[in-house]
Amino acid sequence: MAGDYVRTHVDLATMEGANESGRAAVNALLDGLKKLDAQRYRSGLNLFDTLPG
Repeated sequence: MAGDYVRTHVDLATMEGANESGRAAVNALLDGLKKLDAQRYRSGLNLFDTLPG
C-alpha cells in the first residue's frame, strides 16, 4: 500500500509524498526479488526453472 497512508519524509498530502511512498513500496518488493534471484542463481536456476523439492 502506498500513497497518503504511508509515513514519508514529505509531511504533506502531495504528489511528491505519493511518489516517495510508491517508490519505497516498489523498492521493498525489488529487494525481496533480488534476494530470491540471488538464491536461484546460486542454485544454478534461471528465471523459468523450478526449485527442486
